[in-house]
Amino acid sequence: MAAWILLGVVAAMIGFLVRPLLGGASAASAVRGRVERGRLRDLVSAREMAYAALKEIEFDRLTHKLDDQDYQILHARYRAQAAALMKEIDELQAGMGGPQPARERGTASA
Repeated sequence: MAAWILLGVVAAMIGFLVRPLLGGASAASAVRGRVERGRLRDLVSAREMAYAALKEIEFDRLTHKLDDQDYQILHARYRAQAAALMKEIDELQAGMGGPQPARERGTASA
């Protein structure tokens, strides 16, 4: 009886280990999906940090901690960074079959 239980456990372990190898494309697709979702999370986080930096420099300018020239330089830098991140997020979502950017759906406002 114990031999049959041991044999069943070993067979289940072998099946668990071999399944990804037999799945081939689906296993690779699952891994790619996890990588893309991780990359998307990183991009969204970086975009939110760029937005926060824009808000911070606006506050610093209003409280006279940052002069207009420095503000203009930093604002241009963070705005360009946020725009590049938004573009990369849109491209990644399109490749993942995710939501289309608003400007491609024709719902963007001017």
